[in-house]
Amino acid sequence: MPVEMLTYAELGGKLKISPEAARALVKRHRLQRSRSNDGKTLVQVDLTEISHAPVARAPQTQAGHQVVTALKEHIVTLQTDLMEMKASPGGL
Repeated sequence: MPVEMLTYAELGGKLKISPEAARALVKRHRLQRSRSNDGKTLVQVDLTEISHAPVARAPQTQAGHQVVTALKEHIVTLQTDLMEMKASPGGL
């Protein structure tokens, strides 16, 4: 395959990674870079020479959702404890 001149976004699209990850990959492989007329960085790359497989990761939204759910449950527990303390004769 011939050498292509790609932006980080285009390279990321071809490799199915983010532009930031593409930039890190270019830096790691020490690929030749230049500036285009519009100020974007162009990378000289032969995609057949880059063996890159993106790492499959679990979506972060599920982990964040679990944390939020756990915190909401803890808030309910604390509110229940507070109500019980207010209701008791020696409470608040």
